[in-house]
Amino acid sequence: MKSLFVVPIVLLASCGASFVPSSRCRVSRHSLLQSQNDRCELDDMEYQSDFNAENTWPSLRHVEATRRSALQLLSSLPAVLASASSASAGVANALDKTLLEVPTQTRETTWPLGKVAFSLLPLAGSYSRRATVSRLICLAKLVFLHINNTSSCDLAIRSIADLRNNHAVNKIIISIVKETIIDDGINGIWTFDQIQGVVNVNVPVRMTVIKLSSSSGGGLWIHNPLAPTPELIQQIRSLEQQHGPVRHIVLGTVALEHKATLGPFAQYFSRATVWIQPGQWSFPVQLPVEFLGVTQNNDQLRILPSSQYIHGQLSLEDEVASIHEPRYKYWAKKCPQPEWIVDIDYESLGPLLFRSVGAYSETAFFHKSTKTLIVTDCVCSVTKTPPKVIQEDPRALLYHARDSIDEVVVDDQATREKGWRRMVQFGLVFFPSQIEVVPLKQALSDANHIEPSMKSLGVGGVPGSLYPWTWHDNDADLANFNAISQSGKLFCPPILTKLILDREPEKTLEWVNRITQRFEFTHVIPAHLNNFVKAGPKEFSQAFDPLRSNPKNGNVFPQRALAEDLALLQEASDLLTKYGVVAESKVCDLEQARRVGRFAAFAPK
Repeated sequence: MKSLFVVPIVLLASCGASFVPSSRCRVSRHSLLQSQNDRCELDDMEYQSDFNAENTWPSLRHVEATRRSALQLLSSLPAVLASASSASAGVANALDKTLLEVPTQTRETTWPLGKVAFSLLPLAGSYSRRATVSRLICLAKLVFLHINNTSSCDLAIRSIADLRNNHAVNKIIISIVKETIIDDGINGIWTFDQIQGVVNVNVPVRMTVIKLSSSSGGGLWIHNPLAPTPELIQQIRSLEQQHGPVRHIVLGTVALEHKATLGPFAQYFSRATVWIQPGQWSFPVQLPVEFLGVTQNNDQLRILPSSQYIHGQLSLEDEVASIHEPRYKYWAKKCPQPEWIVDIDYESLGPLLFRSVGAYSETAFFHKSTKTLIVTDCVCSVTKTPPKVIQEDPRALLYHARDSIDEVVVDDQATREKGWRRMVQFGLVFFPSQIEVVPLKQALSDANHIEPSMKSLGVGGVPGSLYPWTWHDNDADLANFNAISQSGKLFCPPILTKLILDREPEKTLEWVNRITQRFEFTHVIPAHLNNFVKAGPKEFSQAFDPLRSNPKNGNVFPQRALAEDLALLQEASDLLTKYGVVAESKVCDLEQARRVGRFAAFAPK
């Protein structure tokens, strides 16, 4: 009976979480955002810090222009910091208070469907808050390639040191900060993070914007658009003023949580061409993309050409014949190649069709000038520090940091990291092995006796402040998290390796091989969890090792989670296979998850 109670909760937890942060919670405060969130990694040729968008973006937006503007940027940093210190004085004063300030809901950060996850449920009700938060990343080579003398180099180092030591820019509440990845001052990549989720399990969802070169027609290219809050649209308009209009909007997946925001976002940029990932589906009736709110048509609404055609492995006739909808055939024949292919190459997987309903399909895009691979769900990376968009309202972190409902937690960095690692476990394996489910009657009773200062941690995300589980022995789950994280090493999420891609390992690994053989990338931008992950073809290929398991030839690669944490996924795989929803898995990892964990007693002998 316990498992019957937790399964719907844990299945919802796979989506992430949301809440309406309109209240306050009283907690003891040791420290908030620590200086380790700002870092200067000259060895990795990367410089990263956080800024107040309102005060610093006008100065930073010229960073792409010339050597002079780069030096001007460095020399102006102390003044910028002084301005930021003044503007954030109110926030700094809050450091000494025991009252945890949380962001209020405003028109600029609201979205009618809430923080949708793959269920498309309007999580946290309508018009829930969906702020956009990220950091500024500037490759150090931008600084040092344009510096020709020692004094200028010293200036750069001093400015970076000043920036790191100024704690006033570590805002507790951030409305929006851009994250910019710039290569040589000519081409740029901007990423924007929002939150998606349910049951207080939050994960970042990411949109990537690329400045196209004149050879690709100029303007902006957008991958997997986010919810078009007024805040986000304002920032994109700012980019348009500097770098040209949004000209291409690309949906590189068939996953519902990404395509749910495609139409509403594209309506703000009616002159842009929308590119759709092949294999889009809906249930119970197959509906055209217009039902997602897409208003573009004719040559402004296109299916992504197959990568086989783009790379000369398929004739135009065969390419057109493979397109099922007649309205896409005409423009596929008349304008077969995207003009942005000069800057951005790609390889597509699928669609891999399920036996019943649904499909998996994804395209990996390679930005040539920055050597960056942009993907959606196929790989990710996670480390112990919560992403900034998760810390923007830390209540979900504190909620999950409790070992039981009656615990009173302290808001410091260690507590946030503890909450984050538990959110990650819920989000990736759905039913962590280190929790014990509390019977429903007891959970309801416990919720009525929760310490008052903890009640608002679940407001808007969890009904009635419920906390229907307990965690084992405080930090016992750290080993479970470390098995997943492996210090940020790239990995394919367990739900894909145990339920989806393991049904088509040959096609998946062929796709992986095409990517690693054709694209010499140095970083990966996934749509979830860590951003701008330092990884090349070797690390990308290794992320799919679980699909290469074959006991017959002595190769068994462990999954990126402990076997006991995969028990629910293994049980789901067995049941869905039994009832014909999905095909049988073609990968054998010795199915350790059947013999350990919660469902071991039900495993076939």
